[in-house]
Amino acid sequence: MSTLIETSDFDVGPWRVRPSRAQIEAQGQRVRLEPRVMGVLVALARRRGETVAREQLIAEVWEGRVVTDDAVQRCIGALRKVLRSLPGADIETIPRLGYALRVVENPPSAARVSLPAETARVTPASAAHSGTSRSWVVAAFAFFSAVGAVSWWMSSDIPASSQRTLREPRAMPLTALRGREVQPALSPSGGQVAFVWSGEDGRNSDIYVKVVNGDGQLRLTDDPARDLRPAWSPDGGEIAFARVTPDACTLLRVPAIGGATRRIAPCAPGQVRALDWSPDGRQLAIATARDDLAPASLRLVDVRSGEARTLSALETLGAGIEDARFSPDGALLAFTAGRALGVEDVHVYRFEDRTVRRLTFDQLKVHNLDWAADGRAIVFSSNRGGPFRLWQVSLDDAAASLVAGAGDAADDPSVAANGRIAYEVWREDAEIVRFDLAQPQAAPQPVLATTRFEWDASVAPDGERIAYVSDESGAAEVWVAGRDGRSPQRLTAFAGPYTHAPRWSPDGSQLAFVSPVNGRMNLFVLALADGRARRIGADDVDYLAPAWSRDGTAIVAGGRRIRAARPPTGDGREEHSLWRIAPASGTVAAFGPAGARTAQFSADGSQLYYTRVGMPGVWRRGVSDANAAAEAGDERVVAELTPVDWNNWLVTASAIWYVRRTPSAEPELMRHDLAARTTRAVRALPGLLYKSGLWVSPDEREVIATVVLTAEADLHMVE
Repeated sequence: MSTLIETSDFDVGPWRVRPSRAQIEAQGQRVRLEPRVMGVLVALARRRGETVAREQLIAEVWEGRVVTDDAVQRCIGALRKVLRSLPGADIETIPRLGYALRVVENPPSAARVSLPAETARVTPASAAHSGTSRSWVVAAFAFFSAVGAVSWWMSSDIPASSQRTLREPRAMPLTALRGREVQPALSPSGGQVAFVWSGEDGRNSDIYVKVVNGDGQLRLTDDPARDLRPAWSPDGGEIAFARVTPDACTLLRVPAIGGATRRIAPCAPGQVRALDWSPDGRQLAIATARDDLAPASLRLVDVRSGEARTLSALETLGAGIEDARFSPDGALLAFTAGRALGVEDVHVYRFEDRTVRRLTFDQLKVHNLDWAADGRAIVFSSNRGGPFRLWQVSLDDAAASLVAGAGDAADDPSVAANGRIAYEVWREDAEIVRFDLAQPQAAPQPVLATTRFEWDASVAPDGERIAYVSDESGAAEVWVAGRDGRSPQRLTAFAGPYTHAPRWSPDGSQLAFVSPVNGRMNLFVLALADGRARRIGADDVDYLAPAWSRDGTAIVAGGRRIRAARPPTGDGREEHSLWRIAPASGTVAAFGPAGARTAQFSADGSQLYYTRVGMPGVWRRGVSDANAAAEAGDERVVAELTPVDWNNWLVTASAIWYVRRTPSAEPELMRHDLAARTTRAVRALPGLLYKSGLWVSPDEREVIATVVLTAEADLHMVE
């Protein structure tokens, strides 16, 4: 398109067309066009009023390259969206021949030009509000994104019968990069999608923008920290996002065409579960959690001042807020709430009277949500029917139905005003493998090889069987197989809840595990002799992972006490504790220090090793002092275990085995010698799953863990 640089400026009605800048100006406003779209406008303007054939446009604009009629129709549709906002200008379709530019030089109306949606008007007031002279650039790019790549099926050239066919829901890919493209956010008009990509190596999460149906993507951020959760401003000119490091979280904003970032406010360190911009542009809703397992809390942040406030009505739910989205009119806030991982439902908060309404009662997983374009339904991803799919629940009668066109493995939906829905599609495969410790460079060997997810392997005391979790049946269930992976057998059939953490009793006759049946993280014991599972433990505790005492008479499990309301201050550590449950009698008692999350016993049963909420490391204290109030005497034996690896450590007779993670290297298996108090790296664990589980053979010759073979995520869209 080098000829555009040499083309002189000209007028189309009240607009001044500047081809060399790929922009149009009128009454102090500027709109930038995609170069191909500008090329089509120039070609039509040169023969104003005359019919220009499609072939002629292809020859001039695409310089003889082989393209389809769709490319021409796309550009014509984009131009129509611009020109129909002008008095007396339009593009006429000449059936079977081509197109003609029709302009009335002296239109009867001299009214101010009204730009299409998602184009910001630049006035002294708006420039002062933005604080930058580049506001018109932001507005121009927002408009270009909306109209410069308008889908060809939106053009009025298409016969009515074809339009009816194309309106049927259909899925199409948005991205196909190597790695994981996640957290899609469609622009208000649906012309662009912002997303997070960590690159092919998965090392650095940054924000990108892509034109829907366009090629390539624009990288907006390039920072060593993790940039997450892009959210569009209502005018489409800016994108807010969260920048997260191990110790800090900051809300930032960046022009949608790229440029310098500006700080909005700090946010709570930890996991950012959601970010959304209010329709009036004044607030951001952000949900953050201390770590992967903690329930998130919601804050509303003033975009100008950075001041944050909580919604007191939501604090009374006794649940964490996992996601939040403003309704199109800003009157409502849709959110998911749950007490524990894997137990969420869709709710709606009304700002006017501060009331909360619950729309779903599944008590299963909900992976993010958004409002339908008309504001009368909420689109969400859930495993309510088995595999994760997109569902929509009506605001009128709370009836839920599948979203047509979107298939399995659909996550994290984003909906635009034109009804488009962008979402993640995951392709995942994780296998339980065996690492040979005598040959640190040798590749791991599969123990269980399927095309589904298997994890959390636990080898029976006799060394002959292995218990594990698999979603082979469509939901996370407990399975058992021979240690070599043969003769797999499913033991549970909860069909939806996030069942996990199977642990063998010392005699190998029972398995303890956790499953959120009926909305609580319940602790179960299953007898392998008859296959029956019974629930044990307290009704007001959400359990995480069990550990058997060495004599098999008790189970110690980390858990969070369920309260009617969340504490208004503090980090929530006081809610967590260890609990001692006697399976035979059913008695339950608090056990160990406050703030403990998971625990294991020493080989002789005299020592209790445990992790703490939100803190790295493994501590220990004597079992006889387990309920002592003071923690000052507790010894931190291992300092490097990160909270995300709560499931990836093991106490044996002579050592603590654990996983060490660093930002620039593969996870490593570490061995801390309990007698010598020395620590050494044993071998790399490439591709280790964060919730893998860890087992080391008594002779310390092999390790069984879970590695991720495939973890690809692309963005798709349903019309």
